[in-house]
Amino acid sequence: MLNAWALIPDILSLARTQSARLDNIQAEISKIKTQSNHADCWLDAKAAAEYLGVSAGTFDKYRYKTTPRIEGCALDGKTLYKKSELDNFVMLYAAKSEGMA
Repeated sequence: MLNAWALIPDILSLARTQSARLDNIQAEISKIKTQSNHADCWLDAKAAAEYLGVSAGTFDKYRYKTTPRIEGCALDGKTLYKKSELDNFVMLYAAKSEGMA
């Protein structure tokens, strides 16, 4: 039991570090949104992959194989992605990678 109490400062420090990382991600996303004229427009898969800075294959992996997944809206046989949803995916994926989700 005493060993568990000794770990509390380390756990709190780790939580603060992860919280600061998420705050930085949110600040970057907010900055990108304010710089863009079309902050929350719809993108096709190619444009969405470019927006995220990943290849088409990596984008497909995020759409079909990862948890969380990138969700789109089907419209006349084409799937469109909202920028804000892509930003949310990045935050959720980062949180999961940091062990917070």
